Amino acid sequence: LNIVQSLSKVELINQSSKGFLSAWNEGINASTGDILGFLDSDDIMLPNALSNAIKLFQAKKDTQVVFGGVEFFSNECNLHHNFRKQLITGSHEAHIPGCMFIKREIFDAFGYFPNDWEILGDLVWFSDLLRSEFVIRYLPVTSLRKRVRSDSLSLRMSSTSIYSNELIRLIR
Repeated sequence: LNIVQSLSKVELINQSSKGFLSAWNEGINASTGDILGFLDSDDIMLPNALSNAIKLFQAKKDTQVVFGGVEFFSNECNLHHNFRKQLITGSHEAHIPGCMFIKREIFDAFGYFPNDWEILGDLVWFSDLLRSEFVIRYLPVTSLRKRVRSDSLSLRMSSTSIYSNELIRLIR
């Protein structure tokens, strides 16, 4: 919090709703830029990620969404048993907010993240996005280093009834 408050070009917005999907939606509503990116507090966006995405938007004018690669890393010795350990090496294609750059207008046309899900709403949103008619392109480089923690929401919740119920709902 102290670091964010010390930055002159950063506006801190306190979340008024509950949950990560609502937080992302509040951020989208508060944004003013034409291209949006997302960054979770414990992840690292690589220095050229935004400029690489902007170059792709400029080179391919019909592009509406850009995904970069993601490298997973951990400072922990023992990773959660539900995490696939082979993901720790190399860069991977992933449809997650942290390696996505998207034109703001897409949210107006396509919709925001659904907040009637507790855990899998982002998976639902990305699944629908990938099946849409929007022009999606991929950068051949890593954009994000995503921290894996054994106490992360997705890993903690992966063995709960909420996760199971939402997974069944998604499959239906």
